[in-house]
Amino acid sequence: MRNDTIVAISTPPGIGALGIVRLSGPEALDIAARSFDPVGARHASPLQPRHAHFGRLVDHDTGETVDEGILTWFPAPNSYTGEDVVEMSLHGNPLILEKAVGLLCRLGARSASPGEFTRRAFLNGKIDLAQSEAVADIIGASSEAALRAARRVKQGDLSREVANLREEIIAALGYTEAVIDFAEEPDVQEHARVDIETRLKKCESMITGLLALHGKARRLREGSIALLAGEPNVGKSSLMNRLTGRDVSIVHPTPGTTRDVVREWIEMDGFPVELHDTAGLRPTSHLSPLTSHDEIESQGIARTKDLFDQADLIVWVLDASAPRGVRSVEEFAQWMNQANGSLARSIFVLNKSDLGSTVDLSWLPSPSTDVVRVSALTGEGVGNLRRALGEKLASGIQSNSEMLLLRPRHVQSLEMARASIQECRNRPLGETAPDLLAIDLREAVAHLDEITGTISTEDLLDRVFSDFCVGK
Repeated sequence: MRNDTIVAISTPPGIGALGIVRLSGPEALDIAARSFDPVGARHASPLQPRHAHFGRLVDHDTGETVDEGILTWFPAPNSYTGEDVVEMSLHGNPLILEKAVGLLCRLGARSASPGEFTRRAFLNGKIDLAQSEAVADIIGASSEAALRAARRVKQGDLSREVANLREEIIAALGYTEAVIDFAEEPDVQEHARVDIETRLKKCESMITGLLALHGKARRLREGSIALLAGEPNVGKSSLMNRLTGRDVSIVHPTPGTTRDVVREWIEMDGFPVELHDTAGLRPTSHLSPLTSHDEIESQGIARTKDLFDQADLIVWVLDASAPRGVRSVEEFAQWMNQANGSLARSIFVLNKSDLGSTVDLSWLPSPSTDVVRVSALTGEGVGNLRRALGEKLASGIQSNSEMLLLRPRHVQSLEMARASIQECRNRPLGETAPDLLAIDLREAVAHLDEITGTISTEDLLDRVFSDFCVGK
């Protein structure tokens, strides 16, 4: 029910210094006034809008003080939801917060469902559907880059792009109506044909540009996979520990120490990265008959090979203490060939630079191949490696000021709008009845309206808000 009053804890689960309980709805102020006793109120009406009031939350049926805290009232329509909103800042003990919610429910509120506060903000015209989804993306952002991209959608950048697309299509739709109304005017027909084609070509290009952000947005939302690969004992595990700042991988001079894939999340130049430390690459044919140790190592190498195709970035670790950086150039080249198309997503790292300075790397695939020299032991060059990794991950991704965090739902709507536009462009004006063109264009507009919620259904809203936290 949209006309009832809802309540929920708006801060994350667990113990904290503060916890916020939020009310929204027509009875929010009345329920708060019947449960909250301000201390030292100086006004006839003690709860003033947009003022912080210190007082006690009291269960007047029992006389028990639930907690002391701060209450703030935001009257409609100037609130997050567009309704009367009351926020109580209490001590962040889950027992206190749950007791506060229980008390407010007994006084007439209802426990909010996931995302219901933001859903009401959408239904009351405070934000559109794309902006509503961006609230969840802001909360869940795992890096600075993802946060900036989600904030752009929340500020309406995606909605403005969609609105510009919509205006172009509506204008083209207007010209199809002109063709119908002025069927006997050849000049009008020709002008309409040129204008429709120009506008739809522009729209198709705009949609293609937005869709190109989808794969890039996936990197921001889900993170990239970076693989530390190389021969045994080149220092991959030491480099893993240095990059993560933790001892997540076992370091030992015995070859084959790393058998399974070790994973750890880090942030690299604003991008979330799942860093994988992998088993050292070496032929397993010499390990026959296999011992149990060799069998495990062999499986670890197989898992490394399986990850080649999944990785967004492969960090090939070389050994500065070896004359050519590797024990066998031929064997190493075979590993790189198995990682099909990996050079565009590869970085070569010469580790153990504290042990050697002259290494013949002329065998590398390209004379222009950049090699970052580091020492995982001393930390020398690790800062340069971090910058190189960040630049490689960012290559092909728009600058932070241009990125938009698209969702699969947005992508689907844009693809369907583009298909309708392409269908219209495949029906040349003059050879096709203009009312058929108008049908295609109206379909394109309807698909765009699904993004911002101009046209929405209960099923769509349920799907959008189902992954929100309760207090949002």
